Amino acid sequence: MGTIDQSRVKSGFDVEALMGAPYLRMVLQTAYDAGVIPASGEIGGIKFELAMLNSDRLYELSADADGNLPPTHTEAFETEILSNHPLGANLRVRAMVFPENNFPFFLDLFVQIDLEKTQEEGTISSAGINITVVDIESPVLAILAAPPFNMPKSEVLAKVKEFIDRKIDIGGTSKFKKIEDIAILWHQGDADRAPALGIYINIRMRNGDEDDQFLPPRGDLVEALNFLPSDEDIAFASRSGLYGDMSKDVFSRTAIKNKFGTIEHALRYNILNPNSKRIGNVDSIHVGQIVTQTSPSTPPLGLNGLRITLKGEYEDPIDLTNTDVTFTIDIKPSINAEGLLDWHTDFDVNVDALFEFITFWAVTLTFILFGPIGAGILLGAVLVGEIGAGIFFGEYFEARAARKADATLSDVIPDRLTIKTRRWDPFYATLHQVVTKPSQAQFNDKGFMLCGKAVVGRSLVPPVDTVIRDEIRNADGRITSLRYRLADFEKIQEDTALHAVGTHRREFTPADPAEPDLFPLTFAQIQARMDDPDGPLVIKDIPYFPAYTYMRNHQINQLLCLSGSELQDVRDLLRNEKSNEISTEVIASEGDAIRQQVVDDLSAGGGTPTPEEIEEEFQARVKKRVKALMSDYESPTPIEMAHAGILAPLLRFDATPEELLMLQDKHIIAIDNALASIKPRTMHKYLRDKAHSGEESAKDNLLERPRYRPGPNGPEFP
Repeated sequence: MGTIDQSRVKSGFDVEALMGAPYLRMVLQTAYDAGVIPASGEIGGIKFELAMLNSDRLYELSADADGNLPPTHTEAFETEILSNHPLGANLRVRAMVFPENNFPFFLDLFVQIDLEKTQEEGTISSAGINITVVDIESPVLAILAAPPFNMPKSEVLAKVKEFIDRKIDIGGTSKFKKIEDIAILWHQGDADRAPALGIYINIRMRNGDEDDQFLPPRGDLVEALNFLPSDEDIAFASRSGLYGDMSKDVFSRTAIKNKFGTIEHALRYNILNPNSKRIGNVDSIHVGQIVTQTSPSTPPLGLNGLRITLKGEYEDPIDLTNTDVTFTIDIKPSINAEGLLDWHTDFDVNVDALFEFITFWAVTLTFILFGPIGAGILLGAVLVGEIGAGIFFGEYFEARAARKADATLSDVIPDRLTIKTRRWDPFYATLHQVVTKPSQAQFNDKGFMLCGKAVVGRSLVPPVDTVIRDEIRNADGRITSLRYRLADFEKIQEDTALHAVGTHRREFTPADPAEPDLFPLTFAQIQARMDDPDGPLVIKDIPYFPAYTYMRNHQINQLLCLSGSELQDVRDLLRNEKSNEISTEVIASEGDAIRQQVVDDLSAGGGTPTPEEIEEEFQARVKKRVKALMSDYESPTPIEMAHAGILAPLLRFDATPEELLMLQDKHIIAIDNALASIKPRTMHKYLRDKAHSGEESAKDNLLERPRYRPGPNGPEFP
C-alpha cells in the first residue's frame, strides 16, 4: 500500500487530486453502468455490443427485461495515459466490441481530453470535459476496408467520433458556486510514481469582513509535481495553510455592520443563513488538526482528525444576559471492514445553560453526516469551510442546511466521485460513483491526504427537498396513501424509461398525468422502503409545521400543514423581494451620487473608464449598500407568515392531530418542535403546545393559529 510524499504537494492550489489510468478506467465503467456510454450501437450497418468489466463493483448488476446482461471482457476499457502522442492524445482506451453473430475484436481509441471552463464573479460558472477521438487502431480495420464493407479507416474513425466525441458537463453554477478555479495537468510517471491526470482546485474563500475581500489568486501548475504512488489509483492532498484560510473564511462570512457602521460577527441558529435568527456573537472560529495533551510536561500530540471550534456568546432573549459558549466538532477518518472510508464525529457543547435547540443541532449533524446524503458529503464539508463550521447549526425548518451539500467539493473529489446522477426511481437518486478504497486517509498539521484503489459504486440518496403534498383517503376517510411532490419530475420521467446495468429501482405507481409531480406511496410501500437493505429509499422524518387549524365543537379537528423546506423557500423569496425593493429605493434616492462617485474614483489619475467598467462598479457598490441595509432584516417566522396569509396558497396537506402523531411515530414526518407528543395515563396520545415564555407565546398556541375549513375541492379560508 502506498503513502503520499507530502513534500511533493507544491502547486499552491487549495487541493490537488492525481488520478491514474486504473482510476480513469473505473470512470469509464461507471459511465457505462449509468447508461452514459451506450451498451450497443451500429457502424456501417453492423450492429454490435460493447463489453464491460465484470469485477471491481460494490453492487449486483441489473439484467434487462429478458434477464440478459451485456458481454464482459477482462480488457474492457483498459486505459493507458500517453505522453507526447503525435496527434495530441492523452489516453489510449480499449473498447472490446462484440459484433452480432461474429467474433469479438478490440478497438483502441486514442483520445484527447481537454478542460473547458467559464468564470463569472470570481467563481466557476460552468465546466466541462471535451472528449475527442483523434485516432483508432484495430486488426478489424483491414477487414472493414476490403469488400464487401469497403469502409476505409477514415470513414470508421468518423463513425467512431460520431459515437463518442462529446462534451461532458461536470458542473454548472449550482455545483461550483464555491469553486474559484479548476485546472488540469497530465503527469508522466517514473520508478516511484504512476502517470496521472492532475486536477487542481481553488475554493472561493473570504479573507476579510467586507464582501469584496477574498483570497487572491493562488497556485501555479509549473510547480505541480506528481505524488501518485505507483501502486495506487488516486492520490489527493490539500495545501499547507488551508485550515487557517477556512477558519478566516467562515468567520468573515458572519460579519455584519451594526447601526453605528462598525463590524460585528453574528451568531445565528444557522450560522451562515441571513434569514436565521441572531442569538448572539461569534468570537472566533478555528479549523485544525485534533491535538491532545497527554501530560503537562510533554508537547501536544497530533491525532488523525479535524477539529472545528466556534467560540461565542449566546444572548438570552428574556433576561438579555450573555453566556459564553463553545462548540466543537471532531471529524476522524477510518477504514472499515469492507475497505471503505468511514467518518466518526464527536459533538461537544460547553455552555453554562443548555438551551432548547442544542438537541436539534446534534440531530441535524447526524443527519447530514450519516443520513440520506451520505459520507461523501463530509469530505466536501471538511474542505469547504462554509459547511465545515456550519453543519451543526440548524433551525428546525432550515432543511436547506442539508441541501448545501450539493455544492461541496465532494462532487468533484475524492473518495466518492459522482459520474452521473440518475432518477431510476422517483423517491431516491442513484449516484453512480467511482469509490476509493483508501490505503491512506490522514489529517495532520499541514492538511489532509488520501490515496487508494478505485472501484465502481453507487449511493442511493432520497432528495432532501421531497415533501408530502397531500393524502389519499378511502371511503371511510382513513389515510391509505401519501402523495409526495418531486420537483424534478421531468428527469424522473426520462430516467424511469431507461435501463442500464447499474439501474436500481423499487416498486412505485406512476404519477397521474394531470399532476405529474405527485407520486403516491401506500403505508406498506413507505415502510418497505424505510426497511430496505439498501435504504432508506424514501426520505424520513420530513419536518412539518401546522399552520392552520380547523375547529369543530370547540376542539381542533384537523391541522393544515406545510413542510420545512417549503417554509424556507418562502422565507428566501420574501428576503429576495425585500432586497429588490431596497435596491430600487437605493438606486432612486442615491443612484446619481453613487454613479458620480464611481466616475470620479475610476477617473482619478487621468484614466478614462469605459461605460462597462462604470456600470460594473456601480452595481457592485449598490449591492454593497443594499447588503448593509439588509443586515438587520429577518424574514417573517412561519407563525407570522401563517397569520399574514402568505402560506395559504401552498397548503394542501391536512390531517387530524391523531394522524399527525401516527405519521410521526412511523418516522414519515417530524412535527414542529414547538409542539409536544404527550402520552398520559390513558392509552391515547395527544398533541399539545409546549410551555412557552416571552412575547411569542400567544401566537405560538395552536388555538391562536389562523383557521380554515376542509372543502370538497381542498381547504377553504375565511
